[in-house]
Amino acid sequence: MSSRKHAAPIAGAMPEFATLAGWTGQFEAIALDLGAGDGRFARELALAHARTGVIAIDTCGANAAAQLRRAPANFRFFVADASLLPDKVPALADEITINFPWGSLLRALLTGDAPVLGQLAGRSFTVRVNAGAFAEAGFDFASGVALLSTRLESIADRRLIVRHLERDDLRRLPTTWAKRLAFGRDPRAIELSAARSLLRSVAD
Repeated sequence: MSSRKHAAPIAGAMPEFATLAGWTGQFEAIALDLGAGDGRFARELALAHARTGVIAIDTCGANAAAQLRRAPANFRFFVADASLLPDKVPALADEITINFPWGSLLRALLTGDAPVLGQLAGRSFTVRVNAGAFAEAGFDFASGVALLSTRLESIADRRLIVRHLERDDLRRLPTTWAKRLAFGRDPRAIELSAARSLLRSVAD
């Protein structure tokens, strides 16, 4: 499967499941990036793994325009609420990422919202959260990390690896928000991973 550039896909609503499943069937693996923001991380993942179909989902598609103009053929961006996806959509994914969630998506993770945790259960996943997002949700950094670790450990099918991210780690992550955190006043962030090699390689 070539990663050659093509006419940019439109950031539109989720297609019918049969259409999405048909598209994913051409790839060796599927990666799903929830709360994808401007889509930069998902696009870089698609570029690094041409035989993997990468699906990015966020409630707003406007910020993804630049990434879509330079999108490889194995990348799709859909406008949808990641916390309200039908179960069969995340079931298509071999690996899932959630990078620096805010608002309803982070609250769903911290409160143990069944639909969101169900999307991650039994799958390879990586979740990264920064101190400012925890504070916005009403938690200090330590208590937020402890609670999120407990939630994710309860649904992981392998050992959960918890890693504190330093400024250099954030600089290497191909997300716009990570770059801002790396040069900000409070760069504290955590990575909680029950992932195989695919999701880690784009960040190393």
